[in-house]
Order: sequence, then structure tokens, then C-alpha cells
Amino acid sequence: MKKIAAIFALIVAFAAIILGVHDDEPAQASYGEGLREGSVPAEFVGPILAAARTCPEITAPLLAAQIEAESSFKVNSVSDSDPPAEGPSQFVPGTWAMYGVDANDDGKKDVYDPWDATAAQARYMCRLIEIVRPLGGNTVDFALASYNAGEGRILGCKCIPRNGQTEFYVPKIRAAMAKFTPTEDVDAASGGWIKPVARKYGVGAVFHQAGPLWSLGWHTGYDYVVPTGTDVLATYNGTVKSAGWGGAYGWHIVVDHGAGVLSTYSHLSQLGVHTGDQVHTGQRLGRSGNTGNTTGPHLHFEIKVKGSFVDPVAWLKDHAGPTNPEGGAAAVIAAARRQLGVPYVFGGGSLTGPSPAPGGGKSGFDCSSLTRYAWYTATGGKTKLPRVAHDQYGATQPITGAPQPGDLIFFKTGRLSGRWDHVGIYIGNGQMIHAPNPRKKVEIVPVDTGYYKKTTHETRRVTP
Repeated sequence: MKKIAAIFALIVAFAAIILGVHDDEPAQASYGEGLREGSVPAEFVGPILAAARTCPEITAPLLAAQIEAESSFKVNSVSDSDPPAEGPSQFVPGTWAMYGVDANDDGKKDVYDPWDATAAQARYMCRLIEIVRPLGGNTVDFALASYNAGEGRILGCKCIPRNGQTEFYVPKIRAAMAKFTPTEDVDAASGGWIKPVARKYGVGAVFHQAGPLWSLGWHTGYDYVVPTGTDVLATYNGTVKSAGWGGAYGWHIVVDHGAGVLSTYSHLSQLGVHTGDQVHTGQRLGRSGNTGNTTGPHLHFEIKVKGSFVDPVAWLKDHAGPTNPEGGAAAVIAAARRQLGVPYVFGGGSLTGPSPAPGGGKSGFDCSSLTRYAWYTATGGKTKLPRVAHDQYGATQPITGAPQPGDLIFFKTGRLSGRWDHVGIYIGNGQMIHAPNPRKKVEIVPVDTGYYKKTTHETRRVTP
């Protein structure tokens, strides 16, 4: 019986690929920071955002600044060195042989392809971070120096060498990151303070709970019980005041939001930011863990206002953003953008993120699970759309006039007779973000050109 079921699942999956099935399928059981709009060429947006998921220390602005320094985003760039460094991320043949990947599943590892090159760049940088971590200090700077001069030289001198190039390479990239980082006005529009995790969690100790486990005799924060490795998000814009070992707190991060307000994220397994970094709402700070004084894996979250602990749950509730369509739209689009480059998976995706295909395989979304995820997370769980595109159409409202950011665009592709079988999120300027089909990844495309212009479609509005 199991064998028959497995064969049937393969037939369904094959049919989905051949037919380009979109989203009118039954519900199934149920991973960085962004880029400033228009700061990189369009063909690099998806590759950079996807590669920024490789390890916590590697962010999208860092990758973008590094590509700019290496090649100025020229895909066919070739250096005059011996051997030559090739492609936008400038790999010499030996290093490419070790780290090259087929990131876009086109059957080849192409050093000139933005998807393959950027994925290999992130993979190499993450490996360099592990190599230089024993040196202490700023591991990302040492990793950047290693990318430029070779890890052997950095490990040998335990420094950023002064060779007429590397000492300028690192600060150049650090300075350039600012122009690729999302602007403050976009962050502010995303809807105020958010929870530090974007997945289902258990509740551990709550604020002011009494007990002998805590030095003050009571609990100073709120414990989100999540598995080790869960993404930990900045709850609001701010500056990293500290990121390192905190004794009983384990690996932890403190963010200064101004006006005497601090947020703290403790017991982490990995740090993804450094002291002095500017962070924005929803940015991945690191990953949860079980370090320091704990009784199991969880995230300990605190809020301090002018030196005094306050109830973090009450603070987040009191400072949450608006849930009106205008305020919610920016948050919806930001949530969807964080998934650019994630594979389409037939039947994949949950309310809290990408999930594997039935029977295993890559983690990702189909089209309606992406829209459902974006609206659910952006509104703190207040807006829960139906699972499939046709039902989402029925749960939304017709509009008059021009579409607005956050509206949903529904399509009848003809693959499922009479049904709305595909959906995307309108982001403005005639574009939408969507999970297109089994051969592609979450992407941004024009709505009124080519295939989508010719396909029956209608724009409708979500009422939060």
C-alpha cells in the first residue's frame, strides 16, 4: 500500500511540473534582512536575498556591497590576475571548484550566473567565518579580508594585513552597506513593533514570575519556547548596543531603540549582527538556542525602559503597528520580499513560513500559501486567508479604481476550469510578487506584460 501511495505521489508531482499547476490544491500539513528598493540591478535581487539565508552573519546588504566592490555587478567580469577571477563575485577556478553551486537548478554551475555566483559567494563567506572565528574579534571583517587576501594570510598574522589592498577592501564594503540597507521610512511603515519570532511557539516563564532560578527572585522577561536555530527578529528599528557572551544570558544581543528603550535577545545559538550595526524591524539578528543559564531551548526576550524592566508582551501589544490596509500593506510586502528566491513547492508553505513538499524535498511556498503567510505574519495573526487561491478570491473584496500595494491579483490560467488558480501580491509600479510555478522561485514580475497581461485576472482587496 505504501508503495502504491508513493507511486501516486510521484505521478501527482510530475503532473504538477508538466502542467504548471498553481494553487487550487488541498491544504497540506504544515528563512534575512532585505535590500533597499532599487539599490541593486533587478537580476541580483532574488539571488542576494536567497543567499543571505546561508548563515546568520551574511546579510543581503553585505553581499551586495561585496559584489559591487568585486565587479560593480558586471556578470561577465574577468580580472587580469593569473589565474583570472571570473563572474560578479570574482572566483578563481580553484575556489569555484570547491564552492560553486547550481543555485537555480538549471543543470550547471555557472560562475557568470548571478544565482550560482551569489550562492557560492555566501557559501564561501560562511565557511571563512567558521575558519577565522577562533581569532575572536570581528569575524565578518576577518572573513572579508580572507575573501580578498586568502585565509592563510589572515590566520598567519591574526590581523587584516596591510598589503595596499585588503586594508581598504574591508572598510570599503562596510561603508557601502548603508546604501543597500532598507531605509528608515520603509521600516517605519511596516507597522510598529513585532514579536521576536515569526513561528508557532510555546510559552515558558512569563514576566515577573517568581522563582529561585533568577538572580532577582523573579523573571525579567518573557520566554518564547522554540527549537534551537529558530530565526530571532529585531522587534523594532535600532542600533546594536552589544552582541556577545552575556554569562547567564548566554550568547545575547541588546538593541538600543532610542528614548531609553532597550530590547534583549538571550540564550542564542548564533549571532548575526555586531555592536554598532543598524537594524530594522523584522531583520534576523541571530538564531535561538540553549546557551547560558537555561532549562531548555528558548528565546528569553526583555524590554527595558530607562533602566527598568517592563512586561515585554504588554509593550509589544501597546506599540504594535496599525492593522489598516495602508499600514498593513507595507508589512505584507516586506514579509513577502523576505521570501524572494525561495523555491516554489506544490502544496508547500504554512502560516509561519516555507515548508517542505509533501513526502519531503525542498522547503518553499506555492502561490496562495505565500499570500496567506505574508498577510498572516504582517498582521500578527489577525488576518488568516483561506488556503487555496479560489477560496482567497471569495474571501476578498472587489475594488474600484487603480490597485493599491497589498492588493491580491487573481488569475484564471485555464488549468483548472472556471477557477481562480493563481494569485500574487501587488507591490506597486505595475509589479507583483508571487510564487509562480514548480520550475521557478518566488519572484517579482510586471503584471501587464507578456503572459500575465494575456491571462484573465482581477485585483481584489483584503480586509484585515
